[in-house]
Amino acid sequence: MTTISKEEDATYLHVQDYLFSDFVIKAFNPKKYASYQEAAEAIMRERKLSILFEGHPNIVQAFGGSIEGVYLWKESKKTIMYSIHEHCQINTVKSIMELEGTFSVEAAIKVMKEILCALKFMHEREFAHLNLCLDNICLDQSMTAKLAKAEKAQYSDCSDSKVKNKTGVSYFKAPEMAQNWDYLYDPFMADIYSLAICVFEMITGHQPSEPYLQRVFYEYDCDERMEDYLNKEDLVDKPGYECIPSDLKILLSEMTLKEPLNRPPIEEIVQYPLFN
Repeated sequence: MTTISKEEDATYLHVQDYLFSDFVIKAFNPKKYASYQEAAEAIMRERKLSILFEGHPNIVQAFGGSIEGVYLWKESKKTIMYSIHEHCQINTVKSIMELEGTFSVEAAIKVMKEILCALKFMHEREFAHLNLCLDNICLDQSMTAKLAKAEKAQYSDCSDSKVKNKTGVSYFKAPEMAQNWDYLYDPFMADIYSLAICVFEMITGHQPSEPYLQRVFYEYDCDERMEDYLNKEDLVDKPGYECIPSDLKILLSEMTLKEPLNRPPIEEIVQYPLFN
């Protein structure tokens, strides 16, 4: 058993044994929660979402778990809250790029098409991912792209389609997510923006914002810096953009428009000739 990653609310462990079991255990961190009950509710919520998204080929699958698990540690029993998830053998897009560099345009378009399928499936069920980044896109052994951490998706009733959730990796976030905590925004259009940023970086190897802007949500209170973020230049002015073909360039430009209402909905994007 090896540690894949540690996050604030959980540790992810890869398990592979002599029976050829191959899966990921998400061990919840109880200190993240105010009480045992709150932690248990978080696990149960994730389990319900995993069932809702069950069977989709482009979403990392979950296979159950327990709020009263037990494991042995130095000959003593300890309790553990955990869930079990599919293991994508190849790795995350971010890890692949760290080892092998950027994706070809064709490979990036394939990943984009498959993640669009996952997002469309979620959006039709009134859930937005809101944490799209290269760490949360995985490739399995057949090189199929899968969206990870869908079990943390945010529900949004389509009657108003607005949320306040501000989670996610900063430079993949849509500009409207940088507004104050009471600001409501369309989460589905925020997913559209984030996917375009992912594809941009996969092809160019460049992050779409200046280094200090990547930390603006956490390290800066200066109104001037926040204003800089909200008015950042369009992607067409970023380094490496010239290597993207014109049809994809137009689509990414539309997906990253500053006004969310002007971005194409996912139902339109999947119909683009680029994906057929």
